[in-house]
Amino acid sequence: MNIDPKQTEHSYRPTKKLGQNFLTDRSIVTKILDSAELGPEDEVIEIGPGKGALTGIIATKVKKISAIEKDTYLYGELKNKYADLKNLTLINEDALKTDFCKFMHGSKLKFIANLPYNITSPVLAKLTSERDLFSSIIIMIQKEVGDRIVSPPGSKTYGSLSVMVQTYFDVFHLFIVPPRAFRPKPEVDSVVIKLVPTQQYYCNIKDEGNYAKVVKSSFSSRRKMISNSLRSEFERNEIEICLMNAGISGKRRAETLEVIDFIQLANNFYELQQSTSSISRSF
Repeated sequence: MNIDPKQTEHSYRPTKKLGQNFLTDRSIVTKILDSAELGPEDEVIEIGPGKGALTGIIATKVKKISAIEKDTYLYGELKNKYADLKNLTLINEDALKTDFCKFMHGSKLKFIANLPYNITSPVLAKLTSERDLFSSIIIMIQKEVGDRIVSPPGSKTYGSLSVMVQTYFDVFHLFIVPPRAFRPKPEVDSVVIKLVPTQQYYCNIKDEGNYAKVVKSSFSSRRKMISNSLRSEFERNEIEICLMNAGISGKRRAETLEVIDFIQLANNFYELQQSTSSISRSF
């Protein structure tokens, strides 16, 4: 982006396109850092540091912090503001295009971010795909999205996002952050959640791409029976066989199924497809 060289920190206008709402409440900063349980041997990735409300304090507590800021002007301001911090590396690029692996030098990383609402889903997808890099993830997101992530089976907000995140992480709802904690004020509440990678479920998944497809299609029509929802991706005879083998009634709705149910169902689809493919190759 082009920046007026005369622009000052006080005149800087947050970019709506980047979803910028800067955290200004010191008490919230303290609660976030306490939740991260930072230690002198920790290495941290922060994305979207903005004006550095968290960045400078994190640097005083950890071995190393890598802060990724897409906004060129804010990147420059942070470079000047924290020029003396030798354990801080600032990167001016899009976090969604950044290979987090390059920041890992042995021990697993900790991740902290005040996520712009408009990139929450792709960041969560990226964190899920690179989950083995992290010991813990602290993110502040729109409350509505946070509610969906932590929702249990049977609730109105339980959906594909809930299932996918809970498959790969232990999820903890920490605290709500009101609009007044930011400048400019967002129109809705935010929430801070903690994600801790877990192998409880995903080690049993036979094909992760297939699993994601099964979960997504199961919630394609929330009010329909799962046997009908799955038809957005699978054939009727496949659905009947796989539901029966998984011990799941086709009359149930997706929101009543637990993570382990989706794993069993997806594995049945995968095994059926592998069997069909094997038969086809034999002719």
